[in-house]
Formats: sequence, C-alpha cells, structure tokens
Amino acid sequence: MVESGLKNQITEKAMPEISREQAIRLIGKLRSGGDILEDVSIFSAGRSRLLDAFREELEELQITNGTSVRWIKGMYGHGKTNLFARLMEMGHSENWATSFVQIRLPGQGRTLSKFNEVYEGIVQNIQCK
Repeated sequence: MVESGLKNQITEKAMPEISREQAIRLIGKLRSGGDILEDVSIFSAGRSRLLDAFREELEELQITNGTSVRWIKGMYGHGKTNLFARLMEMGHSENWATSFVQIRLPGQGRTLSKFNEVYEGIVQNIQCK
C-alpha cells in the first residue's frame, strides 16, 4: 500500500497540470508541424546540464543587469526551437522580455546578412509573461 502511494506521488509530481485549452492548442501545433514556444516544459525532457548552465548565466545577468544574445545552430529536428523555448520560459519566470527569430538560408526567410530584417524580427516577436 505504501509503495503504491509513493508511486502515485512521484507520477503526480512528474506530470504537470495542463488546462484543456492548453492541451488543445499544443496538440494542434504538433499536428500542423508548427513551432511550439509556449508550455514546452510540459512535454520536453533532457538537456538538464545545458539548461542548468543557461540558468546560471541568467542569474549572473540578473545580478549584473547585463544582456545576452544566444545563437543556436544545428540540423533540422535536433531540438533547437524546443531548447530555445525552454530558455524563454526560464526568462519569463523571472519576468524578462524575450524574443525568438529564426535565421534561414538566403531565399528561405530572414538571413543574418540583412540586419534590418533580423532586428525587425526581434522587435516583432518580443514576448513577456
């Protein structure tokens, strides 16, 4: 009986609460193949060492009133957007403003060589929670 109760407590702590509206929104984005930038910690796992390092850097930035820009580079499907969304959640938990811009190859969207487009994307995508 005790073992069963402990197992339920562990399961309950591991499973975050999610509203029906959040679930429907997330499932819709997953079905459409769109980027998910909200509530990613609900279904995301792994990379704890990397996230701990970023958490430490965010704490240092808060102490020093600093700023930071981070570029994440990797192949398609390796979790760049998911990782960045988790970093944004960390910032939002501290009431920080964040922005998300995808840099693409020429002819496929915003390119790094056109700073005005990158800057426009940063400003257009600023989020606060």
